Amino acid sequence: MFDIRKVVDARYLEVTLYDKNDRSITINVEPPKLKMLKKIISLSSQKSEDQFDDFVDALTKILNKNKEHTDVTDCVLEMSYDEMQALTVEYFEWIEDTKNLKN
Repeated sequence: MFDIRKVVDARYLEVTLYDKNDRSITINVEPPKLKMLKKIISLSSQKSEDQFDDFVDALTKILNKNKEHTDVTDCVLEMSYDEMQALTVEYFEWIEDTKNLKN
């Protein structure tokens, strides 16, 4: 019997966030599912007033899908736009690097 979870190694992106009291929280973010990737990519072509809210929602979902099962919604809401943008760039670079690794 073929079990996909035994063939593909789990990979995680370690991210350290800070809450409103400046306490650090380190999580290991899991790779995205295809549905989430499509949602994020669709945001780049979206032209609406809700675009930023949708971006924050997508980023929150990405970060909440972590190995520790930690809800980091409050930490995301404390982030500046520049921090969100830098994290998003790092996340996509990690996805690209992970995709190119041999299992």
